[in-house]
Amino acid sequence: MTLTALVVRLLADVEEALTQPDQPVAPAPAPPANAPKDAFEAALEFTLEHEGGYVNDPADPGGRTKYGISARAHPEAWAHGEPSMDDAKAIYRHAYWDAVQGDQLPPRTAIACFDLAVHSGPGIAARFLQKAAGASEDGKIGPATIEAAHRAGDDVAQALRVIDLRVSLVSGLIQGKPANYLRDTGGFMRRLVDLTALVCRF
Repeated sequence: MTLTALVVRLLADVEEALTQPDQPVAPAPAPPANAPKDAFEAALEFTLEHEGGYVNDPADPGGRTKYGISARAHPEAWAHGEPSMDDAKAIYRHAYWDAVQGDQLPPRTAIACFDLAVHSGPGIAARFLQKAAGASEDGKIGPATIEAAHRAGDDVAQALRVIDLRVSLVSGLIQGKPANYLRDTGGFMRRLVDLTALVCRF
């Protein structure tokens, strides 16, 4: 059983337990005023939660990082000091969401591809989407890939296929690595579990 299949099963078990006839079901709470209204906002909120605030780890080749925006990858954002939240949102929209054509994809698939693009680059996100959708793998999301992504029909299942490919990528990276590397990778796996829950419930 894949990681995403296990998470989906656990989510289903929890939902079933909460709706058993002998269990009183509380009314659904009203969504907060700042609840995400679209897929980009949901994806950005998720990614920001996992990217954290300011980090300056000497072992990190990206150098200084704030809101997941590193000085190495985005020196323009650091040209006049630390990037603001508005700077970070603009970069995430242009360099990652737009790069995977997020507005053109089914929403849950877009969320999965966006977080993958942030973590591993838009090129890998494109290839994993193409593999999941059965499209030609050229690393560029164009009309044919978008059409294939919509033709797949089941948005959740397609998003989970993208995440499963990402699990395989991370699993391959940790083969034979030292214990401290494995501990760090555990955070990536937790991120994928949380991402699976998000795409199932969005």
